[in-house]
Amino acid sequence: MKYTIYDIAKLANTSVSTISRYLNHKPVTEENRIKIEKVLSNIDFKPNAMARALVSNSLKTVAIITVDIRVPHFASITYFFEQEFTKRGYHVIICNTSGSVEKAIDYLKMLLNTKIDGIAFVGSIFDLLNSNKEAMELLKNIPVVVANGQLNLPNCYSVLCDDAYGVSQAVEYLFKKGRHNIFYINDIDTKSALFKIDGFVSTTKRLGIYDSSHVIKTNHSIDSGMQIIKNIIKNKEVFDAFICSDDEVAVGVINQLKYEGYLVGKEVDVIGYNNTTLSEVTIPKMTVINNKAEEEAKLLVLLLEKLINGDKTQSITIKPELIIKGSA
Repeated sequence: MKYTIYDIAKLANTSVSTISRYLNHKPVTEENRIKIEKVLSNIDFKPNAMARALVSNSLKTVAIITVDIRVPHFASITYFFEQEFTKRGYHVIICNTSGSVEKAIDYLKMLLNTKIDGIAFVGSIFDLLNSNKEAMELLKNIPVVVANGQLNLPNCYSVLCDDAYGVSQAVEYLFKKGRHNIFYINDIDTKSALFKIDGFVSTTKRLGIYDSSHVIKTNHSIDSGMQIIKNIIKNKEVFDAFICSDDEVAVGVINQLKYEGYLVGKEVDVIGYNNTTLSEVTIPKMTVINNKAEEEAKLLVLLLEKLINGDKTQSITIKPELIIKGSA
């Protein structure tokens, strides 16, 4: 026979809340402790998660909602987030929205019906939820953290990456190498993307090498990076370096440049962004702006855990760093 927390309370002649306190190693009277332990010694009992949730209003469960789990950067943050919260005794639910606000709202409704303790959003694209009244209403009473984005809620805090700084450092590095015809390739229109572009524009202007035509919009894929190089060469534009908003696009840029006969890292430089495993598979290896996915994930965990426990906290900004490899 399987016993529940309610069965134990009945057999020990105590309240369910007293049983819950005992099981969670909280103080109970000596009389109740003796009665509970006597019952437990005579039965096969494993605490039921739902029974605990009814008493403590918690299932020790958090969720991480991401844009696309296939994207290496999002996958890295999700992985480290799950690992860290699991160590803390939590269950982690992973939700993939494919960038759909409607799908995100469907997940929120499901999660809030399961007594979820907190939610983490991964991706600045979730800033779009600020303009969705239904989403804001659903989120107003639950601890929320966001990776590289912000939601206008009193119970929400962020771990932000200073993307403008990261791109600015890359431009200055290339400029010191004598690169004056630098292109910036942007793939997704998010707030993070705007900060990256701002870092590129402000720094190239300060260095006297700004050209508005050198900021190019493309899609998030290797093929898109390849097509950009084809177009630039076809148009006979002068270039000596590329900064890409994502490693995946940078892979395409490197591959096409090599196909066209350029010596990457010597004749022309390429810098990616995110420092995913993709940066290790190119030849030469890709110089990257590292936005520190593992650190970002661990900080998200710390913030969310504090919010769940009712502790004071604040948003955090991390500084990316340029990692020099072979492509620049």
